[in-house]
Amino acid sequence: MALKVICDGCGQPLEDGEVTVHGLVISRQYCGDCAATAEQFSSDRDALHTAVRKKWDDGLKKLIKDFSKANPDFILPDLNV
Repeated sequence: MALKVICDGCGQPLEDGEVTVHGLVISRQYCGDCAATAEQFSSDRDALHTAVRKKWDDGLKKLIKDFSKANPDFILPDLNV
């Protein structure tokens, strides 16, 4: 018996060759239109991650610089920056 594949975006049945898979941990199967929507979400999420990472890196560097200036002889644990 053949398995019926359903789009995880709109719920419509998919034919062979129409399926696009997205997801690194939990994979989902989408039709063409829903695949484009999933790609846009992934792109937006990646951009947010990049922005947060940059803000974290910049903030941590400033924190270390300010702390080191106020405490010049202090050796911080786990400092690998």
